[in-house]
Amino acid sequence: MDILTQFGSKVKGCLSTFDRMIIKGHSLQLSNLKQFRYFLNHNGILMKDFGAYAYNTSKSLSAHIESLAAELGRPCKYHLP
Repeated sequence: MDILTQFGSKVKGCLSTFDRMIIKGHSLQLSNLKQFRYFLNHNGILMKDFGAYAYNTSKSLSAHIESLAAELGRPCKYHLP
């Protein structure tokens, strides 16, 4: 028996898709100094410029996620761990 059929009068809502997306992770390319230097060299980034690269990449990713959320009419909330 379907749970909504059985308890439908008590259900206040139903999610049919993703309710929220939590993005966590790390890059294995940046996990140790040898791989970090390879990543920088491979991408043509000077070590002194990495801070700006990381900041700009993060801003770009955030802007893209916010635009997708806006297109779908979904809120975009930030939660710090």
